[in-house]
Amino acid sequence: MTARGLLRALAFLALAVFIIGPLVQAIVLSLTVTLPHPGASVGDWSLVNYRNIFASPALVASLGNSLTYVTANVVLTLVVALPAAYALSRYRFVGDRHVWRVPQRVGQSCSHSGF
Repeated sequence: MTARGLLRALAFLALAVFIIGPLVQAIVLSLTVTLPHPGASVGDWSLVNYRNIFASPALVASLGNSLTYVTANVVLTLVVALPAAYALSRYRFVGDRHVWRVPQRVGQSCSHSGF
């Protein structure tokens, strides 16, 4: 392997750890007992946290609301974004080569406004 290939592999590995590391940490923490429970001591691996979530009607309703919101958001985004992407790729209009700057400018304005 060349030095360039090794550098690329190391960069990819670092990126993978940076992206996957917090996900793994969240999963491990969710499976670890953090509060004392009967039959499980702190630090043990257990599904007691998930059992507590599904035992509470308020948390189950919150999960249902979250899934409903996410589903509606994905459907609405696809309904709007796919035709827009098709139109932007097929048709020529004044300024069509500068459309890519819109998301960049919106992102900058949001970050400058404090969001």
